[in-house]
Amino acid sequence: MKKMALVVMLSVACGSDSDPLATHTGAVNPSSGGPGPSSEPPGTSGEPPGTSGESTGTTGGTTEGPTTGADTTGGLVPSRELCELYLACLAVTQPEALPAAQTGFGADGTCWDGPPDQVEQCITACYTALGDSHEAFPDEPKCMQCTDNADCVAGERCVLGGCYTSYCGDGLVEDDEICDDPSDPNCDNCYSYDQECNPFSNAGCAPGDFCIPGVFTTCSPEPASGPGDGQVCDFEGSFLCGEGLYCVPIVGCPGEGCCTLVCNVQEPDTCPKGRVCQSVGFSNYIGACLPPE
Repeated sequence: MKKMALVVMLSVACGSDSDPLATHTGAVNPSSGGPGPSSEPPGTSGEPPGTSGESTGTTGGTTEGPTTGADTTGGLVPSRELCELYLACLAVTQPEALPAAQTGFGADGTCWDGPPDQVEQCITACYTALGDSHEAFPDEPKCMQCTDNADCVAGERCVLGGCYTSYCGDGLVEDDEICDDPSDPNCDNCYSYDQECNPFSNAGCAPGDFCIPGVFTTCSPEPASGPGDGQVCDFEGSFLCGEGLYCVPIVGCPGEGCCTLVCNVQEPDTCPKGRVCQSVGFSNYIGACLPPE
């Protein structure tokens, strides 16, 4: 049976002179920075919730849990309600552990008898534990960490009921990703021979190298060089254009293809007036600035 993050510490939660978080491996010890909310998608960590001591996202960094003094503009304002949500989850997933959990995190729990920094740490622990619980029981509605982005702290977004900083499989290609496929949560299949790198961030290339867009995105030690915007390019061969340009078929182009500005179809349109960012079918986020259809 999977153990929830907070269960480990419950044996010491009852004592008024004890630290209710001291032995909770998934929560935050007031004397340490502690881990934050999970930043991995459900079911990918391979570890029981709350056992890793920290949560690492696709960017390689460790996210931090909510703090009552943190800037949460545009996101969740942490409160004791997070602990109420966690206890509701525990009631349906591990009811035998609920009484002990209520001793520490319930309405009259020892968490709320301490100084403000301990209260803050308890709230952070509940946020973390709720995220861990959602990973362990993704189909349990009571364990959903969020229903929309407003339920997550600033810098995170709601994906499949959990709050994440970055999530391969959410359909958005982050700066540190090369591709993303919402039908493939682990993005195992979206990496293919035609996508070697991300032309907007150079992710996938060695430091200092450049990602050259085209039918085949490739890394190069030199920036792209070739025809300029609106000029004919070799659409049947090299596909080369100048830096920031894409070789694609364009209505009115005097050749098989012409160079035009590359754009990101995920983001607000940045194309010049008279052109719109359109997917050209080579990836799910690399587009070209083309005349309106």
